[in-house]
Amino acid sequence: MGLLLGCEPQPDEIDGNNLIEKNGVFNTPETGLPFTGIAMWQYENGQLKTYIHYEDGIRNGLNEDFFEDGLLSEKSVYIEGKRNGLHEEFYDNGQLMERRHYVYGKGNGVWEGYSRAGTLVSRKYYVNGVEVSQDKN
Repeated sequence: MGLLLGCEPQPDEIDGNNLIEKNGVFNTPETGLPFTGIAMWQYENGQLKTYIHYEDGIRNGLNEDFFEDGLLSEKSVYIEGKRNGLHEEFYDNGQLMERRHYVYGKGNGVWEGYSRAGTLVSRKYYVNGVEVSQDKN
């Protein structure tokens, strides 16, 4: 009998519509306990709309949203319920709309905005959630 190495258990998955939110914590309907795993929402046509990683009922990990045609519309990483790291939003043509950086829920670093054609139209700089400067375009 052989061992499978490098195989990690798959996280639990749930239809996000079935989660029960109480005081900012998302719980499973079966047990009422905080959910750990991936919650997914779908459009009526079955296309994936959103998936969110939860740990103990709080967003923790990758969060992605999609347009109905399947193109990515938004991508973020959360730690303990707060955005952390790179956050990106996209136009329905796939072009980058915004790129922002967060540290534990507060804007930090460069925030850039783009036109539908991909031209940089704004650039702002944040420190601890406060805008400290802005480039003029």
